[in-house]
Amino acid sequence: MSLSPRLERGRVEVWRARTDLSPEALDALRGLLAPAELEQAARFLVPAKRDEFMVGRALLRGLLGAALRTEPRSVHLARGQQGKPFVRETVAGAALELNLAHSGGIVLVAVALGRLVGVDVERVRPDLEHEGLARRFFSSRESARLETLPAEDRTRAFFACWTRKEAFVKATGLGIAGGLDRFDVAFAPGEPAAVLETRPDPAEAVRWTLVDLDLGPDHAAALCYEGRGAEVCVREAGL
Repeated sequence: MSLSPRLERGRVEVWRARTDLSPEALDALRGLLAPAELEQAARFLVPAKRDEFMVGRALLRGLLGAALRTEPRSVHLARGQQGKPFVRETVAGAALELNLAHSGGIVLVAVALGRLVGVDVERVRPDLEHEGLARRFFSSRESARLETLPAEDRTRAFFACWTRKEAFVKATGLGIAGGLDRFDVAFAPGEPAAVLETRPDPAEAVRWTLVDLDLGPDHAAALCYEGRGAEVCVREAGL
């Protein structure tokens, strides 16, 4: 694996990889994983989920190894209160922030210097009973907004809302347990991604930037980063 992250304070990189790799390529990635990750991969009963896990961890470790100039397998990944991985090492005096997501055969890893990041990707499923999920997990404002949209727009809008909200809670480190209904995002067709309101602290909304990631019609994806005005670059990882 040859990766060359360009880590600068005003830049956020999102690396993308597919998981439909040959058995030989997957075997090569095993050498990047720590022993505990190999054990975890072996416990997956569904091969597609196992491959997503392996590719995600290999890509994450490959990027960290390149940034820290060390062997990917030797990078020590710690976990935050909600299970978000992080490293204690710094680059050019700044914290190396990262986040990982995978779904439907695609893996995304976001990396940045000195600013928190969260990323999410979901395969768009037209068969999903999204209105009930929206009423359960979205804020009342978001759920009501979704129901006002034309029927043909609701599936895509639901996944736009879901990925934007997931990216936000992953960036903040709160996780879903922090409450998906405690903030609102823009998600209707034609509306730019944005955090509209946060509760109980309304000032928190201006601290974060939401960005849509265009991965084609079969997936929805979003990035959330701390601050404003960063250059966002999506790069393909040749595995």
